[in-house]
Amino acid sequence: MQFSSSRFGEIEVEDDKIISFPRGLTGFEALKRYCLLDTDKAVKWLQAIDAPEIAFSLVDPFVMFTDYSFTAVDEVEEFLECKKVEDLLVLVVATITGKDMSVNLRAPIVINTSNMKAAQLMIIDERVPSKVVLPNPAQR
Repeated sequence: MQFSSSRFGEIEVEDDKIISFPRGLTGFEALKRYCLLDTDKAVKWLQAIDAPEIAFSLVDPFVMFTDYSFTAVDEVEEFLECKKVEDLLVLVVATITGKDMSVNLRAPIVINTSNMKAAQLMIIDERVPSKVVLPNPAQR
């Protein structure tokens, strides 16, 4: 499938790489189809296929926060039709404001890479921060 993105131009993605969010993402419930674009950096982009102006920057929370964890209820695994936990890819939305990048650890995006079905979880645990500003490598 080929489509246009306002940020990345023309994109071609194989049909089996289209990520389906049956419930959409928070605030974007009507958008169900996305693709994941890798960059040469730690940031990946989740591009909406049906809205060329919508793309989210994502990062792997386990790389930056070695103690990050959460428990997904059985219903999530059933919803994603997950047979092996190794098939799950967990990413969090990164927001860039000025020179700072922050992530929301309470709303991870979980993708079952075996069937490309995905969901955004809402973790209700006060110990898990909703906004963490990442250290700027230039300021180290």
